[in-house]
Amino acid sequence: MNFDTVFFNDRIKHIEQCVQDTVVKRKIPGIALAAGRNEKLYFQIETGYAENYEGHSRIMSENTLFDLASLTKVVATLPSILLLAEVGEISLIDPIKKYLPEFCSEGSDDRKNITIGNFLTHTSGLPKTKRYYLECSTQQELLNTVMHEPLVQSPGTGVIYTDLGFILLGEIIRVVSGMGLDEFSTKYIFNPLHMEETAFNPQLKLKNQIAATEVFSHSEGSRIGKVHDRNAEVLGGVSGHAGLFASLNDVIKYIQMFVSLNKGILSAASKEISVRCFTHGLTEHRGLGWNHFHTFNRQTGDFWPTTTVGHTGFTGTSIVFDPVTRVWAIVLTNAIHYGRDVENIQSFRVCIHNILASFLFEKT
Repeated sequence: MNFDTVFFNDRIKHIEQCVQDTVVKRKIPGIALAAGRNEKLYFQIETGYAENYEGHSRIMSENTLFDLASLTKVVATLPSILLLAEVGEISLIDPIKKYLPEFCSEGSDDRKNITIGNFLTHTSGLPKTKRYYLECSTQQELLNTVMHEPLVQSPGTGVIYTDLGFILLGEIIRVVSGMGLDEFSTKYIFNPLHMEETAFNPQLKLKNQIAATEVFSHSEGSRIGKVHDRNAEVLGGVSGHAGLFASLNDVIKYIQMFVSLNKGILSAASKEISVRCFTHGLTEHRGLGWNHFHTFNRQTGDFWPTTTVGHTGFTGTSIVFDPVTRVWAIVLTNAIHYGRDVENIQSFRVCIHNILASFLFEKT
């Protein structure tokens, strides 16, 4: 790295101060973050508490697993779909009805035109996510409800961020491969990348390594290793939209693979097309799975390039990278453990990404 050493160390101190202030002021229990370029890791920090509730305290470590929440979409579901497309098992322009005929068994004719690509770009016309867990007690009941949700707009006419398409993408992976998303992603993504601290439903073997999420009730206490998303919980903890847990070390391995075009489990063609914007002229800019961030936002702050893409998770997680410079940053927290104060995690993300941008994009 050719950064001026004094300048670099000064910025690292700013990051450490921002992290420490956030933890000490009890805004976020624990934080793990890393940044780099291509396969180069510039720095990695873990601090705070994996759990901090009524006398139960565990310190964060480099091996702590986080509930990735919606990062599941881009760390498990997206690469699984791309791999199936690469080997000719599916195409992104295939209609959903080809794999899930019941999806078109009722409703408007527009449903017949919805493609896998529509699900990946959130342009299917399906509505925002609902609290299905309040009415659905079984996996099949919830899937059937999602399968028959009426459209709220015509496919391709607008962006509505929703979990529904990714829930059904998980089903398509099962139908095509004969394996659940957990089995498929472990065999073809996590194992080849040596992501040994990544799993769905990790509470059975890794409970003492897992960061606690929200305290839903005093009787239940801290939720540890059990997916925070209630819809995913009804789906058995394995879904295309949520359910994956991973350590910072493993997410680093994944993003290093993704930004290095000619290495890893995915082809350069898959990686390049996934970050392309498919929604020009619509309300949001979306790639395949990835969100296109622009300046002055609550995810990447003020200074990241307009080519930046990434994703966030409700529990307090995020992945951000610029496909042009190959600069990347990962922020994993258990912010939800202290409650649903969205302002805390948003303010922290802006602070951290502004500091990161101040030196990561210096010429090297």
